[in-house]
Amino acid sequence: MKRRASPLFRRDHLQLGLFAANCSGGLAITRAPGQWDNSWDNNLALARLADARGMDFHLPVARWIGSSRKTGFRSSFMRSAIDPTVWATAILAATGRMTVFTTVHTAMHHPIAAAKAAASADQVGHGRFGMNIVCGWNKPEYDMFGFEFLQDHVDKYDHGQEWWDIVQRLWAEDTPFDHNGRYWTLKHVHGEPKTVDGCRPPIINAGASEHGRDFAVRNSDFILTVFGEFDDGVRTVRAVNEKARTYGRSVGVIAHTNIVCRPTMKEARDFDVWYSEEMADWDCVDYNIALLGIHGGHMPPEQLKMFRRRFAQGFGGMTLVGDPDHVAAEYKKFFDAGFAGCVVVPMNYLDEFPYFADEVLP
Repeated sequence: MKRRASPLFRRDHLQLGLFAANCSGGLAITRAPGQWDNSWDNNLALARLADARGMDFHLPVARWIGSSRKTGFRSSFMRSAIDPTVWATAILAATGRMTVFTTVHTAMHHPIAAAKAAASADQVGHGRFGMNIVCGWNKPEYDMFGFEFLQDHVDKYDHGQEWWDIVQRLWAEDTPFDHNGRYWTLKHVHGEPKTVDGCRPPIINAGASEHGRDFAVRNSDFILTVFGEFDDGVRTVRAVNEKARTYGRSVGVIAHTNIVCRPTMKEARDFDVWYSEEMADWDCVDYNIALLGIHGGHMPPEQLKMFRRRFAQGFGGMTLVGDPDHVAAEYKKFFDAGFAGCVVVPMNYLDEFPYFADEVLP
């Protein structure tokens, strides 16, 4: 299916987008006062502000079970989440410029229903819609749905590939078809509406394993990634580019960045230490690290310690801490290194984004 000519594919600037604002607490795992309130009114105000101030895209997450329900958790991190497709459709109706993504899980969203909802959102946004495809990692959510969790990565991404092939056929074909696959047996399949222009919208995937990365390079336009040191991220960009060339494709890498931007370096560093160290919800941090399978037996202690702090700062992303000049210079490093874009995650979006928009974006 032909790819849409989206503004996200321009390479004259670093594509920047807000991430995870549909979730309570955003991505900061902290007990600090002033955590993000993900009410619809706050999300609407943020989306309109981001659209007006030049952000390129807006990306939600999909969650059904919060990560803060265990007794003792004191952060609001992902305690609740607005459905990402409902969220995206409403934001597309309220904005006029930026690309707005949904996030879909190949297990929880039936491909026929997902294709219809996505094409409907694309109609609302007049072609500004995008899709983030997740092939599964959160076993408690599978258990809640009564679904088998595919632990083997080959099976997981084979399932995702079959799901994605069905979705694309629904968008592309006018004649009803049957599908007899490993995971779905479907009869007289037909989908309406189609996407606005008959093209495939931009696709993001966050595959990190060998099989996940291969799935992402074959099917997506962007890979969303976390990494250790900056040089690790640069090596990821090179590896993705090399692998994409073997498929005759071009795939951009989007880095996960959290931001703490204040008028002075000292103010920024002090705030970072306060919310992500002194006020961190370490019980919740450790629960989420375990849920993702990241623990001491698989990482050197120094690397685990780094990721543990990063989870408090914002779920493992690299945190940029400093005054506006410093933060802008850090984003220029990402651009110069060949990254296609970055997701931008402050502790509290509405409190902090206006300053970022005024002082960093220019």
